[in-house]
Amino acid sequence: CDEDVQECEDGSYVDRDPTNGCAFRPCPPNNQTLTCTEEGFVCPNGDVVVRDPNNNCEFPDCPQIVCDEDVQECEDGSYVDRDPTNGCAFRPCPPNNQTLTCTEEGFVCPNGDVVVRDPNNNCEFPDCPQIVCDEDV
Repeated sequence: CDEDVQECEDGSYVDRDPTNGCAFRPCPPNNQTLTCTEEGFVCPNGDVVVRDPNNNCEFPDCPQIVCDEDVQECEDGSYVDRDPTNGCAFRPCPPNNQTLTCTEEGFVCPNGDVVVRDPNNNCEFPDCPQIVCDEDV
């Protein structure tokens, strides 16, 4: 949210509420400003929120964690995104011994045989079988 403030009729100021689409918080009712205790609440991402005098001194919701939208390529060729519940660290790559799930498409070889993608070879098509003629045997 922008860090600007809005002046209320009583001369007090309110800031923007990130949990309400960055709209200005409501001005105090009846020209009364509540005085809240100075305690804070530590959110899971480490941010601290303090009691809101414009909301009966309730703690506001913790800000939603938004991670960068980049991805990391794993050794197996798959990609993982960031985990907002883990400080925006990349999610773990699948174990190397985990078999990939390939699409079910097939490739028709010149001899008419069909080969399917190989999950043990990064879902690549295997080579077509060599054509062996009777006179080559």
